[in-house]
Amino acid sequence: MNYLKLNTIISRRLFDPSKEEDQQELKFFLTTGKWKNKCPFYAEFPWENIPEMCKEKFTMYQLSKI
Repeated sequence: MNYLKLNTIISRRLFDPSKEEDQQELKFFLTTGKWKNKCPFYAEFPWENIPEMCKEKFTMYQLSKI
């Protein structure tokens, strides 16, 4: 099943570390231990843990700017 089809079922999106909205969502989770409403992101392969996936993708995004 592709992400677009899944989105119509569970209303999630791919985490994009370059988007301010996704950065704010990750920051909220890291400071409070919970999502603002519900987790808005898919677990992308090969990750099984969404917070770890977001942290790694954000870290790699920031390192790419150096």
